[in-house]
Amino acid sequence: MKKVLSIVLASVLTLSLVACGGNNTKTENNATKGNNTKTEEKANNKAENKKEDNKKEDNKKEDDKKANNKADNKKADNKAENKKESK
Repeated sequence: MKKVLSIVLASVLTLSLVACGGNNTKTENNATKGNNTKTEEKANNKAENKKEDNKKEDNKKEDDKKANNKADNKKADNKAENKKESK
């Protein structure tokens, strides 16, 4: 049973490596490689700007969550103090 399981696992690992290996054929000439057209540069800049905007939005959401957690903690503290005072 252990041998069968080890053979199956080895096969799965091998197949996953083969599947993710990528394409090794070169379709571009070395002379043109790295020369982006203006359109490609604009597209790349837009993608980078979008990523930055997404990061800023995520950071803002995290900051909002932290602020809400602080407010909730303060409310809980106030309730606890009021409970103690009423006793």
